[in-house]
Amino acid sequence: MKPIEPEELSAFLDGELSSARAGEVEAALKSDPVLRAEFNALAEKDAAWQSAASMSVFAPKVQPARRASSIRP
Repeated sequence: MKPIEPEELSAFLDGELSSARAGEVEAALKSDPVLRAEFNALAEKDAAWQSAASMSVFAPKVQPARRASSIRP
């Protein structure tokens, strides 16, 4: 098994890994306390960002571009 890259922890968290690689990452998380701590820290940050994003209201600051057909000389 190849080493688990930090990007793969993020992909695992988001459910974006193949089932085979997800199984490898899951097994590594169960057996490696350092990797598990890294993953848990990532998961906590992700949860905080998800929570903040769900409570935010974004006002659009950009007006949509007019279509070329509606522009008159």
